[in-house]
Amino acid sequence: MNAAASTVAREAADLSGEELRAAILAFTQNLSMEVTPKIVNDFLTVKDVLKPGTEIYVSSVPGQPHTELVEAAKALRDNGFTAVPHVTARSFADAAALDTCLSALAGEAGVTQTLLIAGDQDKPTGPFHSTLQLLETGLFDKHGIRKMGIGGHPEKHPRVAADVLRQAIVDKAAFAERTDAEMYVISQVCFEADAIETWATSIRAAGVTLPVRAGLAGPAKLKSLLTFAVICGVGNSMRALKRQGRSLTKMLSVADPNELVVQLATHNAGITPPIMGAHLFSFGGAARTAKWIHTVQTGKFDLNADKSGFTVSTDT
Repeated sequence: MNAAASTVAREAADLSGEELRAAILAFTQNLSMEVTPKIVNDFLTVKDVLKPGTEIYVSSVPGQPHTELVEAAKALRDNGFTAVPHVTARSFADAAALDTCLSALAGEAGVTQTLLIAGDQDKPTGPFHSTLQLLETGLFDKHGIRKMGIGGHPEKHPRVAADVLRQAIVDKAAFAERTDAEMYVISQVCFEADAIETWATSIRAAGVTLPVRAGLAGPAKLKSLLTFAVICGVGNSMRALKRQGRSLTKMLSVADPNELVVQLATHNAGITPPIMGAHLFSFGGAARTAKWIHTVQTGKFDLNADKSGFTVSTDT
């Protein structure tokens, strides 16, 4: 455990058990999670464990027809969830293609909220390189989509400098202010509370007051998390995973975000405005993540003796 995490753990230890449980419950009431279009039907088999209206994000896969995104969003909406599809700037051939996609998302799937990402493909399909360019088309407003998430990176991006990433958030926050768009930030997946808190504090210092949600990995095997961490370009916080996976047995065991949640929930008062909650990436499967959300939100967990984490009930 690093120095920052130790400090957070001591803060948690200073709380009574009742106070710590209350902090965890408050932080986890605003949880969202992410699925791919291909697993939406599997996810819906466990739909009853989540609260109606829970935000379910639908990731956009490179080369995927936008019709699949629309169909997945519609299925989620029809089953009582708030569908939040990714809209990827570099995947659109032109403004007309973006217009067609947003028209279908709003008209057929009832989408009123999206997550905007630039996309990782080196060469854009069309004229859009950034999410700000998408926003400036005015097409989201045209289709009644006024609530939009944007991405943030607590750790270094493999191809973009930290100051460039921070300025991009500042520019989009300015867009939100002059247009009254309802905008918020979701961080890339991260495995250390210190990295999330330092990043959140830095964008606050830059004048960004948009709501922030921390990107965390849902319960998954350590081996899977390390694989996805490499794919996602996560840097320093991989150390937290490697410390847990020093043997083959541990590599095959399931890791969870419980300790991270305790750290963020207890340290959140130091960030103004505070982090609004967490967004879970379901690397270990949508059903497993959904069940974890249910157990925590309903208080079915037991604090560790040292209050550094908790264990969830297996009775779901």
